Amino acid sequence: MFSLIKVDFDLKTNPKYQVYLSIHFFYAWIMEKLLCTKKVCDMRIYKTILILLAFLFLVVPIIYADTYEKFVEDANNAGHKDISIIEHSDTLRVWYWPLGFRSEFDAYKDIRNRTHNYVNQSKGTFKHIELIQLSWGIPVIYSRSESEKPITYDTFNNAYHLQSPKQLYNNNLRKFLVQINFPLSIQFGNIDDPFIYKTGIRPDFRYLISSNLFAYGQVDLYVHNEFNPNVWYKPANLGMVFWKTFPKNIISFTNIGVFTHKELSGIDEKLIIPLFNDSHSFVAHVGYFRYANFIDNTFYYGTKSKKLALAKYTWLYSPYDCSLAILGGRFLEGDTGWGMEISRIFNEVEFGLSAIISDDDFNGHIRVSVPLLPRNRASLSTHGIAVVRDFDLTYHYAKVYKGNEPEVGISFREIERYAKPTHFRHMVIQSK
Repeated sequence: MFSLIKVDFDLKTNPKYQVYLSIHFFYAWIMEKLLCTKKVCDMRIYKTILILLAFLFLVVPIIYADTYEKFVEDANNAGHKDISIIEHSDTLRVWYWPLGFRSEFDAYKDIRNRTHNYVNQSKGTFKHIELIQLSWGIPVIYSRSESEKPITYDTFNNAYHLQSPKQLYNNNLRKFLVQINFPLSIQFGNIDDPFIYKTGIRPDFRYLISSNLFAYGQVDLYVHNEFNPNVWYKPANLGMVFWKTFPKNIISFTNIGVFTHKELSGIDEKLIIPLFNDSHSFVAHVGYFRYANFIDNTFYYGTKSKKLALAKYTWLYSPYDCSLAILGGRFLEGDTGWGMEISRIFNEVEFGLSAIISDDDFNGHIRVSVPLLPRNRASLSTHGIAVVRDFDLTYHYAKVYKGNEPEVGISFREIERYAKPTHFRHMVIQSK
């Protein structure tokens, strides 16, 4: 069993510490009585024994507590939040949310260096270090390293099944965050005008209700809108995300809400199953929707239901940091078909293509995700507001509205981003 180490030490008010003091003062009192009973009253011996007792039972725990407190304080200041520390025999496990970092791998290297330095300076008995990276309360990636070996020996796996120790949530965790997005969406208009687009500013408000539930609200403020020139603002997404994990690293990710930027409302569910050392995955994507839109400051809802039922199998290849997926099933408009997706990550830039054939009609997508400056997102971890990590550009080609798999609410792709075992393995290979 792992033993829990409280990270927000207050040595004057901590009840556990007060009990600890009481036990050792009682022990010192017993020793005093035994010494006096045996007539060993030489003051030099007596004082020496009391000093040794004070050092062993009082000073050492204080130094130990201060060391953890300093470690957590420094990590918090660097941009890591929601830190927890667990000990077990020769293993030290650290949970962290790299809220102040744009790159998940940069955050991993930072917390790894801090943890290894702590272990080396404390001269402890820890041989193994386990780091679990969180994203909005979801454990996304687990690493294991040896205290005396370089990063090239580290191993990485998905961490969905690892429940973070709720009683050790750090006091500096921010529950309310605001991110500013600048989406650019382009789609096929017609032969004479194959590129119509809309862009603007999308403030994104999120509130962490519990460790596996958060609410969100997004508003689109259009700078240019060729999709509908009469609309200059619209509530884009209003809803909640709930996630739950199961054995074998399986995770369920559910959006419930109104998604007017897709003209939908309802429930969207993804069940994600990692396979074969996390280099493959199977995703079941189902949804139940109805029409929803926001026109002239009023929400309008339809009565006709739309059902989505798709399966996707993905192969991820770490040497080139790319993925290939095959999907098929029932799309949003009731049409059936299949398709392929391919994507590759170049450090923090992702390029993806997809092609779908549904009821003999073709549907294609291009997606480019480019990281935004700055790399340091200290304003988000400190003040709770920042621009999003990436600028997303999408182009959708379709002459008919078929082969549609909507990405509504908060996507798991955004939550996980590049905190994937295959990406971390690739970055380690690159660092050799």
